Amino acid sequence: SINDVIVFLFLICSMFGIAWHQQKLELFYDEEELTASDFSIKISNPPRDAYDPKEWKDYFLQKFGAEAAYISIVLDNLELMANLAKRKKLKEKLQVLLLPLADVKHKGMSIQELFSDTSDLNPNAQKVYDEVLECNEICREQLSKEYRVKRVFVTFQKESYQRDVLAKLTVGKFNILGQRVPSTSYPLFRGNRVLKAKESSEPNSIRWGDL
Repeated sequence: SINDVIVFLFLICSMFGIAWHQQKLELFYDEEELTASDFSIKISNPPRDAYDPKEWKDYFLQKFGAEAAYISIVLDNLELMANLAKRKKLKEKLQVLLLPLADVKHKGMSIQELFSDTSDLNPNAQKVYDEVLECNEICREQLSKEYRVKRVFVTFQKESYQRDVLAKLTVGKFNILGQRVPSTSYPLFRGNRVLKAKESSEPNSIRWGDL
C-alpha cells in the first residue's frame, strides 16, 4: 500500500541522514583532538626506486600546494633490521657478562678489547662473542645489498594539507591494482603512478616491540 511505501522511504532517508550526521560528528571530534596521524599519510605502493625525500616533497608541493614537514622512506629490509636488533641484544648480553668482572682499567674499552682481557673469567662469554662475530658478518653482507622502497610516510605542516591530499589521491582498488588513471586531473606521481594512500596509524597503535 501507499503507507508501506512511505514508511519504507522514510526509513531509507533516516538511515542516510543518521549516517551523514555520524560522519559530521566523527569529523568534528577528530578535529577537536589533534594527533600525529591527522597530519600524516602512508603510501603503500611507491616506486621501488623512489628513495629521494626531495622528490616526494616536490611532488606534494607542485601537485597539491601542500608543504611536507617530514618524509620517511621505509625500505624492504626487514631481515636486516632483525639481524641488527639481534646484534644489539647480543652485544648488551656480552657486556652484562663481562663488565661486572672487569676492573677500572677496562673503562672505555671496546667489546673486542674487553673480551680479550676478561674472557677467561666467564666461560659463557666466548659463546656470545662468537655469535656477535657471526652476526657482524651477516649484517655486513646484508648492508651491501640494495633494498627497494616499500612504504613512504609523509607528515604535512597543516592538517588541511593532509585532508586535501587524501581527498585527491583516494581512488578505487581497481585503479590502484591496474594502475588505471581515474581522471585527467588525477595527480600522478612521476607522471605514471597511481598511489595507494591513506591516513597513517596512530603511534600508540604500533607494536614497537615487534619492530
